[in-house]
Amino acid sequence: MHTSWIKALVATVEYGSVEAAARALNMTRQGLRKRISNLETATGVKLLASGARGTLTRAGEKRIQKFRQILDTTDEVLNLEHAA
Repeated sequence: MHTSWIKALVATVEYGSVEAAARALNMTRQGLRKRISNLETATGVKLLASGARGTLTRAGEKRIQKFRQILDTTDEVLNLEHAA
């Protein structure tokens, strides 16, 4: 599982749509959807509701906080040397 997959999902939820998230991440909608699809395959569950604008499924709702924690922890680890 790649953090870029998680970032794609979190951005879609935060920006309210795939299109807005793709713009914010400077990528295509297709590329962003592929990352979310990869994350769904890795987790074995559908995370975004079909046709919904950044709306999570029940499975996505159960996981979104943990995904955000993963991103926060990754940022903390990457910035350890800068804080020392």
